[in-house]
Amino acid sequence: MAREKHKISKIHIYKSDIKLKEPFKIAIMEQDVERIRKIRAAIGYEIPLRIDANQGWDYKTALTTVRALEQMGIQYCEQPVAFRFMVDLC
Repeated sequence: MAREKHKISKIHIYKSDIKLKEPFKIAIMEQDVERIRKIRAAIGYEIPLRIDANQGWDYKTALTTVRALEQMGIQYCEQPVAFRFMVDLC
C-alpha cells in the first residue's frame, strides 16, 4: 500500500508569527485541520499562526474549515476561496 505524502509548500517564519502557505484541497480538509492542530500544539499559542489556502476551497469548505480551526488561534486565513466564489462570501 502506497503511503500518501502531505507537504507544506512554504512555511514563512517571521520574528512575530508563522504563516503556512499550502495548496489546501477540498478533499483533504480533515487532514489539513489535523496538521494545523499538530503545528499549533508544537509551537504553542504565543506565536501567531496564519494560513494561506491559495484559493483552494469553495465557500462551504472554507466556512467549515475556518470554524474547525477556531480553537487554534489562527490570526487570519488568506485567500480561502477562488475568485469565482467571491460572490458567495457576500
